[in-house]
Amino acid sequence: MARSFWRSSNYLEWLLDRQDVMIHRANDLKILGSEEEYQKVMLFFTDVIQAFGKSVEVRQQVIATALVYFKRFYSRNSFKTIDPWLMAPSCLFLASKVEDCSLVVFHPYRPLVQFCDELRPQMHEYADVLLERAW
Repeated sequence: MARSFWRSSNYLEWLLDRQDVMIHRANDLKILGSEEEYQKVMLFFTDVIQAFGKSVEVRQQVIATALVYFKRFYSRNSFKTIDPWLMAPSCLFLASKVEDCSLVVFHPYRPLVQFCDELRPQMHEYADVLLERAW
């Protein structure tokens, strides 16, 4: 770890200015149309990660770490790179391991199937897409 924040990897790699962020988001903004729509998509997946985290009963600290991972990944990558429906549970699983959470995954798709069953009344097509891509 660097002795100075200004020489640390956090400062050098993850503090992006507005121009860098807009360069990396250019492909997504072509599809979504505006920054406002991009923020709506990010907010939607923030809610998805929170709901999924609550359904598997992990601590809020784990959910917050998963959100940071998700946002950092998509700050440098397009939504077309990796499907966000697969990235969201992956970030939560990684965060649970990093935060030394005792989340034991006997069958990795069981919580996902439960989550999709709860999601189905509101967003039927998204639940089906998520399950199709997860298997």
